[in-house]
Amino acid sequence: MKYHHAFAVLGRHLGLQDFQQLFLLYHFPRVPTAHLERAQPLRRRRAFLQRLHKLAELSLIRPDGEGWVLSWIGTGVVNWRLQEQVAASPSDIPEPRADENGTHPGPPCSDYRPAFFSPGFCWCCRPQSEHPGELVRLAEGLIRSQSGGGA
Repeated sequence: MKYHHAFAVLGRHLGLQDFQQLFLLYHFPRVPTAHLERAQPLRRRRAFLQRLHKLAELSLIRPDGEGWVLSWIGTGVVNWRLQEQVAASPSDIPEPRADENGTHPGPPCSDYRPAFFSPGFCWCCRPQSEHPGELVRLAEGLIRSQSGGGA
């Protein structure tokens, strides 16, 4: 089995409800904890708060004002889960580099690795067109199509 980066490894230790909370904070950062808690059924509120603390202990979220936001690592874990869900084949999924999480810009790269959760962008957060190798590939495709060579 191919070794996967820390986002995949960490994600394997999370349950469905953990991911649901991460996705909630991914889409609605900084919502006051009191509002999130009141939105839960009464019998699930304690578990909801315990899960928040578990995610904080794993450094996936951090407090921000009255609410919570995903950490850099937490964002990467969510983006990796989205990458897996969108991928056509689980055996060939473009992966981030050590300094990339798919949301916060990393150093420029020349090797375009599509972030399926953000079409047209690389894991380094730059558009496909900013990767030199991709420009050459696109230009070659245009030349082939204009010269009538359909191969």
